[in-house]
Parts: sequence; structure tokens; C-alpha cells
Amino acid sequence: FVNACSKFLYLENLGTLSQASEETAASPQRKSAKELKSDTKLVGLLRNAVEACIGDDGWSHLGQVGSHISNQASFDPRNYGYSKLSDLIKATGLFDTERRGSNQPYLRDKRAAKKSAG
Repeated sequence: FVNACSKFLYLENLGTLSQASEETAASPQRKSAKELKSDTKLVGLLRNAVEACIGDDGWSHLGQVGSHISNQASFDPRNYGYSKLSDLIKATGLFDTERRGSNQPYLRDKRAAKKSAG
């Protein structure tokens, strides 16, 4: 059923306001950079999305990366203890980030940056 949907949300991530205080204790622990890097499925998903959205300058816009991920998988950064995709991406330490223009976030895989520099 999950694969038949363009977007599937797991109900365990949605709570009512009355359950919010109870769920705080039950919400997933924020995973460390080491734990995130060892999750090969997560790393592959993030790297593939950044690569798919790469521009001529070698950087990917975070909004496009998020859209690409939501079209490819049932993914929620809250499952890893992060409220936003940008926080999760920063926590992995796998990507360079920079803000441009009107504070627009851009990403690039650190491996690609090393290849172009060396």
C-alpha cells in the first residue's frame, strides 16, 4: 500500500495536542552524527537526492532536495529525532551548506567538493 501512494505518512508521527506531552518522552532520540552516518539507507537517500538536484555550480537547493526525497520515499526527519530536514542534513556532517540570496540554503556532498579541489 505504501508504494501505491505518491506520499504516505506514518500515523505514529502524527499526534493530537492532548498527547503531545506524553509523546515527548516517547519521541525518537536525536541520533548522533556517527549513528546517522552508519545508516546506509539514510546516507544513500540523502546523497542520491542531493546528486539528483545538483545545479551547474555543483550545489543543490535544499527545497528541491526535500521534494525529491518526498517523491522517492516515505521519509520523515522526525524518525531520526530532528524536526527539519536541514537539521538532519547538518547533523550528518556529510554535506557542505551555504546560504545564498534571501537566505536560501544550498548543499553539496563533501566528497564532491574534495574531488573538485584536488
